[in-house]
Amino acid sequence: MPRRSSPHVTGSAPRSGRPAGLSVSAVASAATDPTAGPPVPPPGAAAKGPAEGNLPAETSRLIGRRRELAQGRKLLSQARLLTVTGPGGIGKTRLALRLAQTVRRSYPAGAWLIDLTAATTAGDVALAVLTALGLRPGPGVSPVGGLTEHLRSQRALIVLDTCEHVLQPAALLIRTLLEAAPSLQVVATSRQALGVDGEHLLLVPPLPAPLPDSSTSGGGVRNDALELFTDRAVSVLGAFRPSTDAALAAATICHRLEGIPLAIELAASRLRVLTCEQILDRLDEHRLAFLTGGGRTSPPHRRSLQAGIDWSYELCSDREQELWARLSVFRTAFGLAAVEAVCTDETLPRAAALDLVATLVDKSVLSREDHDGQVTYRMLGTVRRYGERHLQERGSRPDFRRRHLDHHRARLRQAEAEWFTARQTGWVARLQREAPEIGAVLRFCSEEPGAADLGMEVVGSAWRYLLGTGGPLDERDRLALVLDAGTDPTPARARALRVDGLLALFAGDIAGGELRAAECQELALAMDRSAGRAEAAQLAGLAAVLRREPAKALAPLEGALARYRALGDSGETWATLHLLSLAASLCGDDRAEEMCREALALCDAHGVELLRPHALWAVALQRWLEPDIRRAVEVLRECVRAGRSSGNRLLAEQALDLLARADLLTGSPTEEAARLGAVRELWLQAAVPLAAVDPSTVPVGGDSDLRRASSEHHLLGSPAGAATEPADHSPRRILTGREYEVALLLRQGLSDRQIAARLVISLRTAQGHVHRILRKSGFTSRTQVATWVQARGAG
Repeated sequence: MPRRSSPHVTGSAPRSGRPAGLSVSAVASAATDPTAGPPVPPPGAAAKGPAEGNLPAETSRLIGRRRELAQGRKLLSQARLLTVTGPGGIGKTRLALRLAQTVRRSYPAGAWLIDLTAATTAGDVALAVLTALGLRPGPGVSPVGGLTEHLRSQRALIVLDTCEHVLQPAALLIRTLLEAAPSLQVVATSRQALGVDGEHLLLVPPLPAPLPDSSTSGGGVRNDALELFTDRAVSVLGAFRPSTDAALAAATICHRLEGIPLAIELAASRLRVLTCEQILDRLDEHRLAFLTGGGRTSPPHRRSLQAGIDWSYELCSDREQELWARLSVFRTAFGLAAVEAVCTDETLPRAAALDLVATLVDKSVLSREDHDGQVTYRMLGTVRRYGERHLQERGSRPDFRRRHLDHHRARLRQAEAEWFTARQTGWVARLQREAPEIGAVLRFCSEEPGAADLGMEVVGSAWRYLLGTGGPLDERDRLALVLDAGTDPTPARARALRVDGLLALFAGDIAGGELRAAECQELALAMDRSAGRAEAAQLAGLAAVLRREPAKALAPLEGALARYRALGDSGETWATLHLLSLAASLCGDDRAEEMCREALALCDAHGVELLRPHALWAVALQRWLEPDIRRAVEVLRECVRAGRSSGNRLLAEQALDLLARADLLTGSPTEEAARLGAVRELWLQAAVPLAAVDPSTVPVGGDSDLRRASSEHHLLGSPAGAATEPADHSPRRILTGREYEVALLLRQGLSDRQIAARLVISLRTAQGHVHRILRKSGFTSRTQVATWVQARGAG
C-alpha cells in the first residue's frame, strides 16, 4: 500500500542505516534548533518504503507468554501508549515484537521497530525514528516536526525499544507524536514507566519456574522456564535428551534462576562445554560472572547477566543505588516498615524511604506484591546478589545484617507473645513466608562473634511458626548453625536445645530427643529455671509417648503442666495438656476426656482458631479408643470443618484419615474418605504434635473385628486409594547403589548436609539423590523412606 506523502518529509532510506543526505550531527542539531536542517527538497516528494513496516522475523521460538500477549492485545484496544516494563533480561523486547506481529494487520501504515539502545540524546531518539521510517526532514523543519507531519494522518504502530536510559526525551517525543497523530499507537519497552499521560503498563513477570522435583523434571508437567531451557539446549547441542539426573538438574537451574529468560538462555548456552549438573554446581558462587555468552550481535547489556544488571544500576541515582545495596539483606518479600527499620539512617533518612522504594519499583529493581491486604516488595535473587556485592564493597554489610537481625528479633518476640491468641493464624502465615529471613539471621549469628546466643533466642521464639516450612531434619540443620557456635549455659541455649529435641523426636530420633531432654534438665537445674524444668519434662513426656509407652509419659507431663500453669504460660499449658490428653487416651486413663475438653476450652477462651482442630482431634481419638466410633466420626467431621476454616489443612487431612478408617468399620464409606484414602505421617508436619501413634495399631476394646478392619485399612497405602505395595517394591531393586547408600543414611536420620559430608559429595548432589529416592519409591517424606529401608532394605 503506498504511503501518503508529507509536504515536509522527503526522500527514501534503507530500513537500516542512515537516511541519505542526512548526517547524525545534522539531525542532532535539528532536534534542538528548529531552524537547522538540510536544504529544501522539491515539494511534494514522498517517502517510499513498504507500508507493512520493518518488524524483524523471529529467529527462535517464543516460549510461553500467552497470558501477557492476551493482556497486551486487550490493553492496545484501550490505550494509545502501552509500555512493556520489567527487570532486565525478562523478555520485554521479545514480547513487544510478538505483540506487534500479532496486530500488525490493523495498521495500514505499518508496524515499525525503533531500537533506542545506542541513543543518548533527544537528537539520537528522533534520528532513530527517522531512520526506521526511512524519512528525512525538509529544509527548516526539525526531525520532530517532520515526524509529526508525516504521521498526522497515518494509522501506524511504532515500537520504541529500550527507552529507560533516554526516558525524558523518549517520553517527550511520544507525547508530541500522540498529540499530533490521533491514529498513531506506540508500544514502548522500558525498565521504568515513561510517565506520559494515558500510558498503560504491561508488567512482564519471570516465566513460571519449576520446583526441582520429579513431577516437573520428569516431563509430566509443562513448565515454560524448563521448556525454554530445553529449546535453547537443542539449539546449542542439536539434540537434548537428558537423563533423569540431568533433567532434575535442568529443573533446578530454572528454579534457581527464577524463570528469568535471559539467565536461562545464557545457562543453556554453557551446555557447549558443561553438563547440566556442572552448570548447576557453578550457579551459586559465581552466578553473574558465569552467565555470559550472549550473541555477538546482541546489545552489550544483553550479552551477560552482569552487563544487564550493570545497565540498571547505572540508571539509578546514588541514593537509589545505596538503598538497593542495603535491601540485599532481605531474602524474601518485605514491607515499608521493614525498610524503614533496617535500611534508613542519617544518609538515607526514614522520610525518604517511601519515595526511594517507589523509584526502585518504577525501575523494576523491586517488584510489588500483595499479602493479606499489605503491599510488600521483593528482589529477584540475581538482583539481590548484585546489591549484596556492592554492600560488601562499601564495608557496611555486617552493620545492616545486624540491623536485619535486630528487626526480626523484635518481630519474633512480639509473635511469641501473641502465639496463643487470635493473632496466631496471621503470624503463622507471615512468618512462614519469611522463613528464609530467619535462616539468614541464623547464618549471621553463627558467623558473627558473640552473636550465637541471639540466634538461639531467635530459634526459641520462632520454632512453633517455622515447623511447617521444612522437614524436621532441615530445621535441625538450621538450628545446628547457632548451637555449634555458642556453648555457654544460658536460658537461650536451654530453649534452643529443647527445640532441637522436639525436632529430633518429630524426625523419629527418639534417643536424640531424650538426650536433649536430659541436657535441658541439667541446664534448668544449674540455672534454677522453672520454665526450663517444664520444657525438659514436656520433652521427656513426648519421647515416652513416641516410644509407645504412654503410661510413662503421664508423670513428666503432669509436672510440666503444673509448672506452666504456675508461670501463667497459656500456650505451653495448652500444648502440655494436649500431649497429656493423648497419653491418657492411649493408656486408658479415665481423665482423658476431661483433659481433652479443657484443652478445647482453652482454645475457645483465647480465640486460637488454628489449634482448635488439634484439640478436636484429641477428643476424637479419645472417643475412637473408648471405643465410640460413631461419636468419634461426629467430632472428626467437626475437626475437618474447623481445620479447613482456620487454614489448618494438614489437620483436616489427618481427620479425614481417621474418617476413612471409621467408615470401613461402620460400613458407610463417604466419597471424601474413598478419594483420599489413608493419609499417613502428616502429623510430622503439623505445627503442634498430634497423636504419637497410628490408631490402627492400637488395641481397641478387645474387638478382633475392629482391629482386623483397621489393619486392613492400613494396607490401603498412600492418599487417593493407592494400591497395596507391590511385591518387588524393595530398595535394592528400585535404587541405584549410591541411592541405596543415601537411603541407608536417611534411615539413620541424617540431614542432606550430613549425608554429603559422610559420602564426600556436594550438598547439591546429596539433595538430588534424596529427590530421586522419593520419586522412585513413591513416598512423600524422608521418614517413610527410612521405614521402608528398615523393613525391606534387604529385599
